[in-house]
Amino acid sequence: MVDRLTIRTIETIPIRVPLARTYQGSSYRMTHRSTIVTRVVTEEGVVGEAYAGDEDADLLEIDRIIRDEIAPRLIGEEALAVERCSELARPATHDICAIDGAGSWHARAATRP
Repeated sequence: MVDRLTIRTIETIPIRVPLARTYQGSSYRMTHRSTIVTRVVTEEGVVGEAYAGDEDADLLEIDRIIRDEIAPRLIGEEALAVERCSELARPATHDICAIDGAGSWHARAATRP
């Protein structure tokens, strides 16, 4: 079992796929499915991934926030310190839920036997 997981990089992959038809309800209209894959890579070689979002209109802005605001705060941090990582990311996410430490949770699960 790994005792420490130091965050080396955080990568994002925004994905936007057109739907075959438009889906709509009383308060939404959807022409694409969108998500962001966020990959957390540690110095120890463990990789965690989280898939988040379904916000087509804000996809690129959420991607920018993760890359430019959250990732620089988390590089060098202990991935297993989920609460600390969450607190460091909170200023950039006070009004959105783009990332919630899920990558750290995936990395933690990957280290368990």
